[in-house]
Amino acid sequence: QHLHNAPEGKHLPTARPRSLIDGKRMDKIIWGPNWEELLGGEFEKRARDRNFDKIQKEMYGQFENTFMMYLPRLCEHCLNPSCVATCPSGAIYKREEDGIVLIDQD
Repeated sequence: QHLHNAPEGKHLPTARPRSLIDGKRMDKIIWGPNWEELLGGEFEKRARDRNFDKIQKEMYGQFENTFMMYLPRLCEHCLNPSCVATCPSGAIYKREEDGIVLIDQD
């Protein structure tokens, strides 16, 4: 009820990040194992990744300028899965009764 009648404020409301482990507020987001996720940082953090130690410099520059890359991950059975929406053949679907994302192999 207050949400609809509240006066307009100067600042936009924003959600401060919380730790998924202990639920405490996070003042500063630091680099972590999911370095490609938005909360973990982006390409400027990859200097710490040992997977890039022996890569050729030309390839390193190409990688830096890529628009996106494929990272294999386990299915997270998202609430609104983008893979279902973007599948060109419609083989990926979400089961209505339990929300599990499945792939029709045929």
